[in-house]
Amino acid sequence: MDYVMCRHHEVERVISREGSRYSFSDAILPSLGARSNRRVTLRRFIISPFDRQYRAWETFLILLVIYSAWVSPSNLDFSRQIARKYASTWLVLDVISTIPSEIARKALPRKIRSYGVFNMLRLWRLRRVYALFSRLEKDRKFNYFWVRIAWLFCVTVFAVHCAGCFFYLLAARYHDPSRTWIGVAMGNFQEASLWSRYVTAIYWSMTTLTTVGYGDIHPVNTREMVFDVFYMLFNLGLTSYLIGNMTNLIVHGTGRTRKFRDTIQAASSFAQRNRLPVRLQDQMLAHLCLKFRTNSEGLQQQETLEMLPKAIRSSIAHFLFYSLVDKVYLFQGVSDDLLFQLVSEMKAEYFPPKEDIILHNEAPTDFYVLVSGAVDLIEHQNGTERVVREATTGDLLGEIGVLCYRPQLFTARTKRLCQLLRLNRTSFLNIVQANAGDGTIIINNLLQDDRRLSSAGSARGCLSTIDDSQPKHLPVRRVTVSIPQYGGGGSGYVSKLVLLPGSLKELLEVGILTEDGAEIDDVAVIRDGDRLVLVGGECAVNGVLKLRRRSKNHWLTDDSSTK
Repeated sequence: MDYVMCRHHEVERVISREGSRYSFSDAILPSLGARSNRRVTLRRFIISPFDRQYRAWETFLILLVIYSAWVSPSNLDFSRQIARKYASTWLVLDVISTIPSEIARKALPRKIRSYGVFNMLRLWRLRRVYALFSRLEKDRKFNYFWVRIAWLFCVTVFAVHCAGCFFYLLAARYHDPSRTWIGVAMGNFQEASLWSRYVTAIYWSMTTLTTVGYGDIHPVNTREMVFDVFYMLFNLGLTSYLIGNMTNLIVHGTGRTRKFRDTIQAASSFAQRNRLPVRLQDQMLAHLCLKFRTNSEGLQQQETLEMLPKAIRSSIAHFLFYSLVDKVYLFQGVSDDLLFQLVSEMKAEYFPPKEDIILHNEAPTDFYVLVSGAVDLIEHQNGTERVVREATTGDLLGEIGVLCYRPQLFTARTKRLCQLLRLNRTSFLNIVQANAGDGTIIINNLLQDDRRLSSAGSARGCLSTIDDSQPKHLPVRRVTVSIPQYGGGGSGYVSKLVLLPGSLKELLEVGILTEDGAEIDDVAVIRDGDRLVLVGGECAVNGVLKLRRRSKNHWLTDDSSTK
């Protein structure tokens, strides 16, 4: 078997000069009767043009060429404008930088032929290196600090190399080699190796650039002195550029630390000057330390979200927090639209351990959803603190005060590092008012949560505006409001079928009172035959509404009653 494989390999390495008998060739036909060796043995790494794999590769390339010919014209748009702009900017310099140096040297006079002037024009290609580094600085896959360091290093090496070459050029073209900087240092330098001469030139260029100047090498003739003067002037600008960039990189890395130390010092001075308690001082410093930590680790998510459009912010908030908010007891059974709107208005915050999130009797401006960590709810009685319960992931903080328009009942204090979602009361109420049906569900969820209300102690007192005897789910009732119209040829009524509000607050907003002018305590106490007055609008000041049951969930008015 091995012999057969080796034999097959040898056959593949041997080809015929004539190729296949079915193929055509442009080669000259041999004379009649001429003989030659028809078989050639190929060396290693030589590809036969008649090899099957090579023919398959050529076929694949043909397909790629066809695709490129079909796609490329559609990729180039505004070709005339692009060509005109390029011709007016970099075209001339790009053409000059590609001129063959051999042809240029032959065209130049003999005196300057050896200088290779046109070779210097090829340095124009270095602008592509600058474009490469500029692109890498904006690429998030590469670290900006190290890309910038690499750029500064390349600039320094290039400047030193060019200056060293010019120094050697001045010495090599001077009529008296012994009166040159390298001639004084090395004697017959032209017989030294190229590497020794290059290292010596780079050494003097570097010592001049760094302004060290050991004195072992110095300019001798006038040409070298003049060039050295201009080179040192160039070094002033290059050194300023390097030092400025390095300082900017270092300050950028340490600026946040310096700002953090200044903030801590200012907070400590403020606490000592105002003689704040030790507990408040610790909370201040802990909060500042946590803020510095989140900024250093890239966790300042709220600042990042504020830079994005609202649609993207809503999508990110929905992805991060929707599953958590959906499990909160207060929002069980509400619509997905309400949850999406609530999540979009929530803002994530971090709190260090032993920090107060909500204070007792504080105005109910916000309530929180606990994402991670643990929080103690503390009740104040007779000047003492008592832990009512511990809130964990998915619990709400301060929702009773927000929903009942009462000061906060507890002090919420973190036990460890916590992440919370803060929702403003005004934003919450605006969203709930736009979703009236979900508002009733939220109130029912609050009433049904016996664990929180029983542990609150005085929490049920704040719910006095909501009757405990109210049914958990009020039936849907529609009423027709009739408003008397006076003037013209007589009087009449304008009737409108409306949905009876499901809460006292909404009922008072439409201005419905009893016949004797008293406010209605609760919607649930309205009975058949009750006379209601619609007070609101110029035409409804004297309107009387008398309800009578017509079907199970439909209420109509008795249009014959007026006041």
